[in-house]
Amino acid sequence: MFFTKLSSSVFRIALLWLLPFLQSHAVLEELKLPPESEIRWVGRDLVQNSRDMQIAVLESKLTTQAVVAFYQELWESHAQDGSPGSIVDQLREWSIVSTVIDNSLVVVQQKPDIGRNQSTGFISWMSLDGNGPSFSDGLPEPAGSTLISHTRSTDFNQTVNNLGEHSASATGTTTMLMNENSVASNFEFYRSVMQERGWRLVTEQFDHTKAALIFSKTGSTSEIAFSEYSDEQSVKTLIVTNQVGKGDFE
Repeated sequence: MFFTKLSSSVFRIALLWLLPFLQSHAVLEELKLPPESEIRWVGRDLVQNSRDMQIAVLESKLTTQAVVAFYQELWESHAQDGSPGSIVDQLREWSIVSTVIDNSLVVVQQKPDIGRNQSTGFISWMSLDGNGPSFSDGLPEPAGSTLISHTRSTDFNQTVNNLGEHSASATGTTTMLMNENSVASNFEFYRSVMQERGWRLVTEQFDHTKAALIFSKTGSTSEIAFSEYSDEQSVKTLIVTNQVGKGDFE
């Protein structure tokens, strides 16, 4: 059960890697859309590796080729010094077109909508300002760890009770890091350090090559997943942390 929950955290990070793209209020809403197209928000207020981001689903009654052609023509004016106004690429069934506007990367990734002569995909924006990934939010760092990705988002989908009162927005932080320590060593590190910092251990699961810890603290929940990863040179541990709440890891 825990591995299923925590694998969804990995999926969310994988999605952000696949769309290395996007905050700035209504940036995507201001971008021109193809005819008969609309967007639905995936993340409106994200920070990925210290860079502001936005991601939305782009659904269109146009074909994939027509959507890509629309943005190629729209961004033609960005061509400078012989370089194209946009870059087009193909990744399996995905057609990708991207450009740089005002020091921001805009990417459209579209694929055919099976069964209909339409297309679906994502449109994203990412500020190119920022210093790249860095440890933040007080996340404990095992010795020798390398930070791979750090994503922070704010949930503005507040609930309203029968008195008309709005719940406070929650912040979600997902971090991925890797080191050459064993799964057991990393597991014991977080199990000890988190409790020293006042987090209550809710549950744990361990089987040598993968493990999971879930902690709670006033207003916050923290999930930490560990899995063994092997390459040609060594065996490493991949760590994914997912925290939802009002505070940080301190």
